Amino acid sequence: MDRPAITGALVILVTACFACFSAGSAAASQQSNDAREWFEKGGLYSAYGNEKAAINSFQKVLALEPDNADAAFNLGVAYAEKGEYEKALNYVNMAVKESPQNGVYLYGRGWVLLREGSRDNALEDIKRAAELGSSDAVRFMKDIAPRLNSGAGK
Repeated sequence: MDRPAITGALVILVTACFACFSAGSAAASQQSNDAREWFEKGGLYSAYGNEKAAINSFQKVLALEPDNADAAFNLGVAYAEKGEYEKALNYVNMAVKESPQNGVYLYGRGWVLLREGSRDNALEDIKRAAELGSSDAVRFMKDIAPRLNSGAGK
C-alpha cells in the first residue's frame, strides 16, 4: 500500500466533499466557506507532501465544524504520513464513527493499522472496505493481502 493509493482517495475526497458543507444563516454560511477553504488547502498541502500544513488546515476545519468526518479522516491520514499512528487512529476513528459504512474511511483505517503494525485488525477493515465497494480495498485484497497472509509481506 503506497502513498499514491491513499493520496488518490484524499484527492477524491477533497473534490467530492464540497457538497458536504452546509449553509444556513449568514454567519453559518461564512463559517462554512471558511471551513471549505481550509479543507481545500489541507488537501493541496497533503497532496504535495506538506503534512504539517495539512494538519494545521484540517484542524482549523474541525474547529469550525467538529463533526466534519472528511476533515477528521484527512487529518488522520496526514498524521499517519508523519508516523504519528496514535493520533492518526484517533481522527480516522472519529470519521469511521460518523460514517461506519464509508469504505474509504475503513480502507484508510486499515492502511493506518497496517503501518502501525496491527495486521489482523488492518485486514479486517480493508476486507470490510472491499465489501463496501472501495476500489483501493478491492485491489489490496486481490494483490497484496495474499502476500501478507503467506508471510511474503512481513
